[in-house]
Amino acid sequence: WFWLVQHADVGRLTLQLFLVPVLGLILAMVLFRERIGTLEAAGTVIVVLGISLVARESSPAAQPRAVPTAGV
Repeated sequence: WFWLVQHADVGRLTLQLFLVPVLGLILAMVLFRERIGTLEAAGTVIVVLGISLVARESSPAAQPRAVPTAGV
């Protein structure tokens, strides 16, 4: 964790912590053959969509670029 914090943006790293419950649900399905209900599935979709939206907005490629103006 400390190595990651030194080499990456902390905001993006902490965003990934929201995936812990999602991975827990996936492991429960695979290892223990648990059935995921509608509420859990909807929550998983919301978490994954939210993380992808925030990660896309905070990526350097998504930042608006300044348009150079000639002669102003």
